Amino acid sequence: MSNETREVSEFDAFPIELYQFDLGINRYFFTSADEDKMANNILYKHYNIKRSAVEQGQDVARSPITLTVSRNIPFLDNFRASPPTSIIMLKVFRYHEGERVSIPLWIGRVLNVKFTEHEAEIKGEPVFTSIKRPALRRRYQTTCPLVLYGGQCRLNKDNFCLTLSGVQVLDAVNITHPSFVAPNVSYGGGFLEYEYDGTTERRFIQYQEGAKLRLNLPLRGYTGQTMKVYQGCNHSLKTCDEQFHNADNYGGQPFYPPKNPVSGTQIF
Repeated sequence: MSNETREVSEFDAFPIELYQFDLGINRYFFTSADEDKMANNILYKHYNIKRSAVEQGQDVARSPITLTVSRNIPFLDNFRASPPTSIIMLKVFRYHEGERVSIPLWIGRVLNVKFTEHEAEIKGEPVFTSIKRPALRRRYQTTCPLVLYGGQCRLNKDNFCLTLSGVQVLDAVNITHPSFVAPNVSYGGGFLEYEYDGTTERRFIQYQEGAKLRLNLPLRGYTGQTMKVYQGCNHSLKTCDEQFHNADNYGGQPFYPPKNPVSGTQIF
């Protein structure tokens, strides 16, 4: 008997829902059934999981999903200190006892996790929402609107990378290393990367004070392993020219006249 036949059957349907989380090379498999289930040659561990209804309509942005789970589910360990910086994919499958094939019910990504007293809410958005988002518009401005190391910036980030190990963690969001101090180099506005538990952790560098960098989030699982620190930019023409020698690709308009000719002044 096929899954399609069981779906419409009144007596032969034994639906079971399966949940798969993908974070880097790590995968987590859970089921809302009353016991562990083996499906697709994968063992899905039983946990108390409730989900919101999945709406079917023309507007894909209106079909998010919310999972209410117990706080002891292992996947939530990634959110105890700070949320992961990598994209987490969530796949929900519908499976019938006795069948070999599971049917995809919902596919998207995890947006955030909210902890309550006894449970946690995992909110996700469908994968198709990224297609319907409006594109960024280029605006007329003095500072550069381009993404550092992006396609229009044209800088190769590997040429402005500092690779080192043994960075000293001062507290939750402050780190230090003597190599951070260098002439005509600033890491404020840059970012860093390091590997932890099979995923690439990234942190934005808010600002630099001498050999100290302040991060936007605490370092998760950093124990002195190799770290890549990329120089930052304040998106001014001076920094673009003196630090990166990339003034030809500067995206701002620093020399436009500050007086607006259509503002109603009598000068014009």
